[in-house]
Amino acid sequence: MINNNDVVNQLVLKGTTTIGVVFKNGVILASDTRVTMGSYVAHKRGKKIY
Repeated sequence: MINNNDVVNQLVLKGTTTIGVVFKNGVILASDTRVTMGSYVAHKRGKKIY
């Protein structure tokens, strides 16, 4: 049987700052280059949207 606490303890927060702007003639997408997990920098230069 799976304990709910075990599932919660395995959750990892991850992400990056990303923004998208839509305007009349197109869109602009921007993102930072650091791969993070919470306050931990997992990789200083990750592949992002180019």
